[in-house]
Amino acid sequence: MVVEFFRGRGSETRLLENNLRNQQILFGDSPLSVKKIRCLGGDKHDHVYLWQFFCRQWLTTSGIRPNTATETYRNPNADKLREREDKLEMWNREVVKLEQEAKYYCNRISF
Repeated sequence: MVVEFFRGRGSETRLLENNLRNQQILFGDSPLSVKKIRCLGGDKHDHVYLWQFFCRQWLTTSGIRPNTATETYRNPNADKLREREDKLEMWNREVVKLEQEAKYYCNRISF
């Protein structure tokens, strides 16, 4: 299952296992929050500079392919790649904090 957070700190895409537990948490009647979703773990990908280019590659390696009519992106040049690396480093630090907050939150509530 693909979950995306497009706004706020740590904007990201997550791939979660399609299992009964995750389905119940995501689609059940109990209130859902970003913190609860982060507690589910999964693989994650950033939404920082040039994220679309790299996310497409990441999804493809996970067996999720774009529609056939979707145009490809041009490869970013070295300057853009350096800029992305700087921003990605900041995003990674932020996501570690957000995941720690989520873990603390989830340990205090019951799923």
